[in-house]
Amino acid sequence: ISASNVGGVELLMHMLTNISELPVSKTAVMSSGIGKTIGTFEKHKICIGSGNEKKIKERIKKVKNNWSASVKQKRREDTASIINKTKNAPSSNNGSNLKSAPADAKNTSSSKFSSLITKASGPS
Repeated sequence: ISASNVGGVELLMHMLTNISELPVSKTAVMSSGIGKTIGTFEKHKICIGSGNEKKIKERIKKVKNNWSASVKQKRREDTASIINKTKNAPSSNNGSNLKSAPADAKNTSSSKFSSLITKASGPS
């Protein structure tokens, strides 16, 4: 777009309007370089001093705001997913290691476990 007159302002406006609603992740924006490219349009001669400067800057702002909201939403969803997986994961310690341990170790582990539960539950 910026190297030639093919497409021009109309294509830029159309592109900015349509990409603003795309769901994105921070990784996708950073690795593709599109976030940086969109930011450069505000300073490019296609925008500065043109009759469409205000409209272009409004659409760029809309893209930035929508993408920022999309990244935050994705982060919340990922966090919620991790929390749900942790809650729903079966316990890795089902007592099998206590059964295979010698009797003395079993008593020691049991007493440590009991004191840990007492500390965690607090005074009665």
